[in-house]
Amino acid sequence: MTTPRRQFELRRVRYADQCAGGNAAIAAIGPLRRGRIGPHSGPYRAGFTLIELLIVVTILIMVTVAAIPLLAPGSRVRQTREGARELSAFIAGARAKALELGRPVGIWLERFPTPPPNAKAEDLKALSDTGGLHFCVNVYLAVTPLPYSGQMVGSRAVVTGNQLAKIVAPNGTVEQVPPSFVRPGDLIKLNYQGRLYQIGVNDLNKLDANGYLKPNSLPWRLLPVDLHTNSSVPEMPLGVPFQILRQPMRSNEAPLQLPGSAVIDLDLSGLDSLPAGKIGDGSAAFPGGTFHTVPNPDVPTPTIDTNPIVITFGPSGAIDRVYCRGGVNFRPTEPVYLLVGRREKVYPGESQESSDETGVRFNYEDTGHWFVSVGHQTGRITVTELAALTSEEALGVTPLAKSRHFARMAQSTGGR
Repeated sequence: MTTPRRQFELRRVRYADQCAGGNAAIAAIGPLRRGRIGPHSGPYRAGFTLIELLIVVTILIMVTVAAIPLLAPGSRVRQTREGARELSAFIAGARAKALELGRPVGIWLERFPTPPPNAKAEDLKALSDTGGLHFCVNVYLAVTPLPYSGQMVGSRAVVTGNQLAKIVAPNGTVEQVPPSFVRPGDLIKLNYQGRLYQIGVNDLNKLDANGYLKPNSLPWRLLPVDLHTNSSVPEMPLGVPFQILRQPMRSNEAPLQLPGSAVIDLDLSGLDSLPAGKIGDGSAAFPGGTFHTVPNPDVPTPTIDTNPIVITFGPSGAIDRVYCRGGVNFRPTEPVYLLVGRREKVYPGESQESSDETGVRFNYEDTGHWFVSVGHQTGRITVTELAALTSEEALGVTPLAKSRHFARMAQSTGGR
C-alpha cells in the first residue's frame, strides 16, 4: 500500500522527469530527502549565519564590559575576607606547631618589597614614600632554634661590668661561639632562672656580613628586657650555667601569599599601648601602629624600618614574644591586631576617587576590611570586620583605636 507521503514523492519525481530528464529528477530527489516532505517543505538550515553570530558576540561583549565595574568592588571585598580567613588559619597552624614541638613557633611578616641589603637611606625613603615597605603580602613560618648553652656540658658564662665577658669550658679553657649562631637581640638567661637579658654590641665590627656575632666578638653588652628600674647585671666572676635563647628564623617552607590585592597593613597593625610614628598630615594626623614603617617621621632624616615582624607562640599556646625593629622584642600584655586591607589604601593612599566608599582613603576607614586579633594570654584568634565609628563614645582618641573597638570586644566575649 502506497502512503500519501510516498505518492507525493512519486508525483514530484515524475514531474521533474518530464520537465528536465533523468538528471533533473535525481537533483530533485536530493533536497527532498534532506529536507521536510510536505506542502511547506524547503531546504534544512543546519546553523546560524556569520552576521548573526557576530551580532550575538557583540551583545555579549557589551554586557560583560558593563557588568565588570559592578562586580569589581565585590571581588575586592571577597579578596580581603579570604585573606583574613587564610591568615587566621595560618596563625592557628603556627600555634599548633608550637604546642607540638614544645618550643616557640610563630609567624614571620615580611615587608614588601624586600629591599637589597646594601640599599641607601635615600633609596629606602623613596620606596617608603610610594607605599613600599608599609605592608606585607607573604607570611612565613618562624621557627625558634634550640637554645645554646656552650659547646660542652657544664660550660659557664662569666659576667662582669654588665657584660658577658667570656664563656669558659669545664676544663677552664675559653670557648668561642660558633659562627653564624648568635645575633644582637638574642636573649640570655643566667643560671637558668631570674631575669632575661638582651645581648648587644657597641662595635659593629663585631658583626659578620649577615649580622651575626663573630666567634671572637666577646665581650657582649647585656641589657635587661623587663621594665624593672634596676638595669644592672649581677657580677658573676666565677661563671654560672646559661642559656642563650636565639631569635626565630624564617622557615624554608612555602609562605602564605594573600590573594589578589589583599595585604596586611603594617602601619595600622600592632598593639594599642605601643603606637609609633603618625598617619596622615596636619590636623588629621594620628599615631600609627606598633609596626609603623617610619617611627620618627618628624626628624630631618627619618628611620625607615625594613625589618620583619615576628610573633611567636610558646608551648602553652599564649604569645611568647613579639620581635620588631631589628632586635626589639617584648612579651605583650594585650592582644595583637593585624589589619587585612587593600594595597591601594596603604599609606600614603590613593585619591578619594579610587575608593568604593565616599571619603575613604585609608584601610582603617573601610568597613569591608578585617582585623585578625591574637589574644596574648590564650593565643585565641578572632576575625572581625572593621567598624568605622563616628560617634563620640569614649572608645579612644584616635580613629585607629576606634576601629579596633569591636575587635577588642570580640576578644573579650569570644567572637568568631
